Amino acid sequence: SLISAPRQMLWQHLLVSLLGSFVVIDAVTITVNTTHIKSRDWVRVTYTGVPKNDRHGCFIGVFAPATANVSSFTPHTKSEWSSPFTETAPIKWIHCANSANGNFGKTGNGAYDFTLINMREDVVFWLFYNGLNKPKAQAKTATITFESPNQPSQVRLARTHSPTEMRVSWTSGEPEGAQVKWSQKADGPLMNIQSAETETYTAQDLCGPPANAQGFFKPGWLHSAIITGLKEGVPVRYSVGSKKAGWVPETSFKPAAPAAPHTPIKVLVVGDVGVTEPDHCNYHWEEPDAYQTFQFMYDRTKTHQLALHVGDLSYATGYETKWELFMDYVAGVASYVPYMTGLGNHERDWPGTGNAIGGIDSGGECGKPTEARFKMPTRSHIQGDGWYSFDQASAHFIMINTEMAVAENSDQYLWLQQDLMKVNRSVTPWVIVSGHRPMYLGDGISSHFQVLESMLYQYKVDLVLWAHIHYAMCTCPVYKGECKTKASNGYDAPVHAIIGNGGQSLTKPGFSRKYVKYGASYWGGNEIVIESATKMSLNFYVDGTNHLNYTHTITREWPRKY
Repeated sequence: SLISAPRQMLWQHLLVSLLGSFVVIDAVTITVNTTHIKSRDWVRVTYTGVPKNDRHGCFIGVFAPATANVSSFTPHTKSEWSSPFTETAPIKWIHCANSANGNFGKTGNGAYDFTLINMREDVVFWLFYNGLNKPKAQAKTATITFESPNQPSQVRLARTHSPTEMRVSWTSGEPEGAQVKWSQKADGPLMNIQSAETETYTAQDLCGPPANAQGFFKPGWLHSAIITGLKEGVPVRYSVGSKKAGWVPETSFKPAAPAAPHTPIKVLVVGDVGVTEPDHCNYHWEEPDAYQTFQFMYDRTKTHQLALHVGDLSYATGYETKWELFMDYVAGVASYVPYMTGLGNHERDWPGTGNAIGGIDSGGECGKPTEARFKMPTRSHIQGDGWYSFDQASAHFIMINTEMAVAENSDQYLWLQQDLMKVNRSVTPWVIVSGHRPMYLGDGISSHFQVLESMLYQYKVDLVLWAHIHYAMCTCPVYKGECKTKASNGYDAPVHAIIGNGGQSLTKPGFSRKYVKYGASYWGGNEIVIESATKMSLNFYVDGTNHLNYTHTITREWPRKY
């Protein structure tokens, strides 16, 4: 070269300063067709001039904030690390060869259409050479800003212990003045106002990497309020927000039906779902079918009264930007019906944090992001417990936390025992228990959870929902591995079902045990339909086609003889 290396670097620096809208190193350019967008808008990224020798390892990443450190780094501890290995993890990325025009391999030029949700931070695209493990940043686009970045979003409802209450939670970029406005009048202004409690968490609140390092992203301000005095059966119109952040469009929900033996209820039940990037980008722990499971739920928000997500929610596992997309999806369900969650291994597990099973499956989150977003009616509001119960219509619902101790005389064991003892079958004839890791699998029984089996049988639980294993399965009424027939009191045994087929990669089917009545490996959504005090069905559907693959029906006498 006729220009010395220091002088060449100076010229490049000047060129960066002068151009402003994009960085140029050598002849590589990367540009966007817009720099100011609304949430969920599409952005076309165009890139040119990638040298032939660098095309194989070329990729484009999306980063927030726009000032993110994109230097290469090497993980030094065992965890749920995910490439590309930049100091700040990208939200998502694509290989340059995935260009919409299909000519990148020949020309070094390409384009790709990305969709972006409001991240409450400015966003930028970077182009890299040298592959995912040791990436070298080459060029970046102009900064992209969001219209109303602090606006409230991610609205979700949750049950409390009272049918005259509903917890309303949401996220925004503004910490002050958060409120719920609501009314049970058919029209007119939302005259009732409830102020929210507001919190956030920092990297220091998390337990390990990547959650508190490469994967950390500010979660915004998390608001939650309980509205009270709700009248049974009357729709609640509501909106959330603040004067500074603005307000979400008005929507509505129906109060939970109070406990009563003959009141029907329909419940959406899913597990191990994750989330799908609509632009087909690569991202941490990809779940390309999750959107169809969400669509299954979206289509039923007007006909169902409750949703249960039995652990393994977002699969963020330390890559915190993934929570933003997951919560955006969840709001399409949870703003209409209560969305009740359980803690799975990918939310909770981290060594030395109190969980019973150990492991690094949460990627350092140790439950904190989940507990901050999904506030459940736990004892004394201790979200770290993760176990709780509530009544709705003709059922008593129990969520246990399989990641915490369940051994005899443990806190959770004693709580579950006391909870089951208090159930009044003349008021809530059906009892449904849920937890993430299963007791019964297609090829065996977990000795770790079998300590609970005698209790579930003794207190005549009707249905036990598990997830964790990524297939659909249903047993006969089973106790100690044997199918049971009804005794003189009309009870046989709990039916165990696995509903871990919500979106994460499927488990190879293995259904060798005689207690398995149904087992299949496909993605799908599921529902519980309680028609009366005498009939409850569990329905398994196939994603996409909505084909009803299997129904298991449980019948009981009324009144109960136990």
